[in-house]
Amino acid sequence: FVGAIDADVRVSPDNKLDWSEASRGFLYLKDVTARPLVSSMGPFSRLVAYTVSHVQTPKPSILHLVSQLQKFSQELLTQWRHNKLSTIDPSDLSTHLTQPTAQTTFPALFQLLKSAMFATVVILRSVLGRILIDPLLATDAHASSLASSSLHTLRNLYFISSRLGTASFTAYTFVSLTSIDILARYPRHAAIFLESIRPSHPGTIPAHPLDRNLDLYYLNTAEHFPLILDTATNASLLSACTPYLASTPSPQLLPIFEAAHSLTLSVLTAPSNAALAATAIPPYATALFASFPSNLSARQFRLAFKSLLDITTP
Repeated sequence: FVGAIDADVRVSPDNKLDWSEASRGFLYLKDVTARPLVSSMGPFSRLVAYTVSHVQTPKPSILHLVSQLQKFSQELLTQWRHNKLSTIDPSDLSTHLTQPTAQTTFPALFQLLKSAMFATVVILRSVLGRILIDPLLATDAHASSLASSSLHTLRNLYFISSRLGTASFTAYTFVSLTSIDILARYPRHAAIFLESIRPSHPGTIPAHPLDRNLDLYYLNTAEHFPLILDTATNASLLSACTPYLASTPSPQLLPIFEAAHSLTLSVLTAPSNAALAATAIPPYATALFASFPSNLSARQFRLAFKSLLDITTP
């Protein structure tokens, strides 16, 4: 029904999106939210997590569970893309929504999406914890695929989690970093994963906020892998940063701009990338000076400049 809500969203005379409290989609949303399973999603997810921790035959059931969570998150992402509300950058909501929509209907929808995201992450936390201690799930045949599937699920839900900030959500941090650490043990699988989520519009900044959100997830996640990737894969990471480094970031682009700088430095400082750094540092240094002081703080500029000196001095 998330995608079906789009039929109820109208453009108001002052060119804002309006989703009425009396619309069929919102009444259905209220009905869904009041259902016992949905209203108890938090306790239910903890019950599922407990089951994951204690199930006697983890291999078939947990593999199936992780697969279903990824499919659910992919469906949610697809439906959100089909909703006009997804075309508004989170920083612009107050200026592009009518007051009733901004105060009532959109918060109700986002609350349900947030609950679904939290529940999914709580279950994945238990899955990752089980992988760390269960020899059947920690085998090479399963560990990398489970970690990759977990990261795909987090990517699909990033349009929700990125609005909240994930630093204070310890379960999210655990799932993300543990999945990355497991996948980093398998360089080939890590490269395949990064290629599967690579921006589909190389050299350009997408116009749709959802695509930019997915780019942000890619840059933030890829930053953890340069040490274990080959030179060609690292070069593709740098190329994904190029359009954001060359732009003058607006408030909407600033987080992606900073993530692109972080990923670039992560690639350049990997010892195995010395030859790549020799060709990549001059254009990056040019972009760095062009970005200061308007787009980079003094602290960020000094960190980047110090890193370049550390790379080039030897």
